Amino acid sequence: MNLEAYVESQRGFCVDVFNALTTTDTKEKNIMFSPYSLSNVLFMLQVGARGSTAKQIKTCLKVVDCNDYHLKNRSLQMALTPKEGEKKYALRTFNTIFADGQYKIENDYMDLIEAFYGGGFYSVDFMNNAVSVCTEINKWVSRNTDGLITDLISNLDSMVKLVIVNAIYFKGKWETTFNPLYPTLQPFRTSDGLVKKVDMMFQSTHLRYYRDTDCQILQIPYEYGASMYIILPSSSQNDTTMMQILMTADRLAKWNQIFAKAYRSLINLWLPKLKIDYTFPLKEIMMKLNMTDMFDARKANLSGLAVHLHVTDGIQKVVLDIDEEGTVAAAASAMSCGLLCSRPQPIDFKVDRPFLFMIRDDATGLDLFLGSVTDPDTKEIETRTLNAL
Repeated sequence: MNLEAYVESQRGFCVDVFNALTTTDTKEKNIMFSPYSLSNVLFMLQVGARGSTAKQIKTCLKVVDCNDYHLKNRSLQMALTPKEGEKKYALRTFNTIFADGQYKIENDYMDLIEAFYGGGFYSVDFMNNAVSVCTEINKWVSRNTDGLITDLISNLDSMVKLVIVNAIYFKGKWETTFNPLYPTLQPFRTSDGLVKKVDMMFQSTHLRYYRDTDCQILQIPYEYGASMYIILPSSSQNDTTMMQILMTADRLAKWNQIFAKAYRSLINLWLPKLKIDYTFPLKEIMMKLNMTDMFDARKANLSGLAVHLHVTDGIQKVVLDIDEEGTVAAAASAMSCGLLCSRPQPIDFKVDRPFLFMIRDDATGLDLFLGSVTDPDTKEIETRTLNAL
């Protein structure tokens, strides 16, 4: 599989997560996530997954041969990294694993993570210093997102033995910056049908543009090889429903082909200044995408990573800031894995035949009473006792 096909396959995963978010987090006005950050964490988890757990992750990530995808992911990271002397927009991505120093992680797993994902391992003490471990993880995330994300994890369960973390940072300057003197309050219709005034930026420039019966799409390039695409639904029906209709892997592939050879048209562009700070739990979304085994202590199989583990929780936090100069964005994703703590199966012990019994003092071992029961009919026992007296 070439790199282009690999990227194309990941669009299907991106669409699935988006649709799961829009149908789950219906109270949020703005939704944002990083499919690249999330897929990094899932691929690192998949390295250690086996059986149905591995199969569910592969299906969600649209993967056929994971070994090939791990290689492609490494190639993608190298392609995103600017070569010496090359001018490129700022993009940094980091992977790491915080693992309990007292817990055995498989050597093969560590080797594969380092080889394909550039991930390091931090030895920590979850059981006795969970608070300080949270602080350490948050400092690592903050350092690798230029301080945009400082509080990814607030607490950790005492059963947690490792946390897989990805951090991604993006900074792009518009190829043509917006007029800093223009921002004015302009009307904006919300999804509730309300009209409110928002800070609107303006520029008149040549941009790639496409329109069909369902939407208008505009490509706004950053300097040195990145772009923002604005997809504006044409329909007046419910905005959320229309966005779900538009957001399909086939449409994304189609638009990608169109913009690859589209001409630039003169565009008068009004774009709202925007800040988004969005956090969502991964567990609910992943289970909605049929990745259930990893969260089930009875079914999870992460034996290629370590024994007796299942995924206990997960989170992604993203921030975005769009202004006249460009865009700054960051995301961090984390998945925690804890010890299996499934309830043991009961042992059947049915006292349905003659038995012996003792009553013993635990401290000394002294037998206080000793007896046998061949017929537990209490009335008969009481009668014999009285007759003996």
